[in-house]
Amino acid sequence: MWGIVGHERAIQTLQGGIATGRLAHAYLFVGPPQIGKTTLALALARALNCLAPDPPCGDHTRDLTLGPDLVAGREECNSCARIRRGTHPDIWFIAPAEDVACHAPGQVGAVEGRRHIRQDLISIDDIRAMQRGVALAPLEGRYKVVIIAGAEHMTTEAANALLKTLEEPPDHVILALTTTDVGLLLPTIVSRCQVVPLARPTRSQVEAALRERWGAEPAQAHLLAALSGGRLGWAVTALQDPAIMAGRQESLKLLAQALGGGPAQRLAMAGELAQDFAQRRAEVTTMLQVWLGWARDLWLTSLGCPERIVNIDQQANLKDQAGLVGIEAAHSLIQSLRDTLRQLDQNVNPRLALEVLLLNMPYVKRQASNVIS
Repeated sequence: MWGIVGHERAIQTLQGGIATGRLAHAYLFVGPPQIGKTTLALALARALNCLAPDPPCGDHTRDLTLGPDLVAGREECNSCARIRRGTHPDIWFIAPAEDVACHAPGQVGAVEGRRHIRQDLISIDDIRAMQRGVALAPLEGRYKVVIIAGAEHMTTEAANALLKTLEEPPDHVILALTTTDVGLLLPTIVSRCQVVPLARPTRSQVEAALRERWGAEPAQAHLLAALSGGRLGWAVTALQDPAIMAGRQESLKLLAQALGGGPAQRLAMAGELAQDFAQRRAEVTTMLQVWLGWARDLWLTSLGCPERIVNIDQQANLKDQAGLVGIEAAHSLIQSLRDTLRQLDQNVNPRLALEVLLLNMPYVKRQASNVIS
């Protein structure tokens, strides 16, 4: 439905609202990062303003590089094409830079001319500019659609300003907010939106999409679908950017060094990582998340559940390490990594947090810690 991978129930809800004319004035899409929240919001914008008869024309989520969308041999309408290209005057896209960066090319689209981005936060100026823009009737479409991706990044002033639009929305305006956690938003904002929870697409859905839409080789699609954990946006980015998988390989090599190193080597590594964290916070966080995925797979392998692991290309190495580490130590490593990620997010001293993590890791003999085959 709508060309979206997964999220069938959410799409049925939105389609029902469009068909009956009983649309909410504001929707809040909630779910983990990179599972298609913004993609769904853009698909809603296209469906609301599509010029073709039912069903709306085009596949609302095709990669921009794949050319015009077609339905029954018909090219997509001008409205859908302009929304896909990011040139429709009635679509507003507001997001912090970090939220835009996390989406795969072709999913969010180049929403130029109507994008208001700040380095870290969505400011009150962004919201006020949007309010001035949507006060007037639509220029071309049936609705003006405002997409606020990563709404949890609004400043308090911006969130309070948005409440005015949510409380007294113009009839021609539909808002679509996305967030990873409703608890990060003001309760007054949540209460004025129709909350639409989104679950991760299944591994098989992601794998099929990578093969059929983005042309991935079967083995490549199988691995990326497993590693993605249902994050289609991540899987597409990893398919298109070899640096993603190269970074994973490097992260696993560093983990092997840590597991096989003594206290002095681990302390030195913690110092280096702390320095890296100060300059490249996102990269170190991603590395720790790769380590967390490995630790979880180590635990699952120790439990005798290898069919549930995500690092499916490393099954032999996981089996070797699981025999040396054991269930309890693997579970403890998972908890330590989660604690460290939370502490770093809360701006705890990074060197101290990383030292505690590395010193508490289980020790694996270097000859058995070569996690990259």
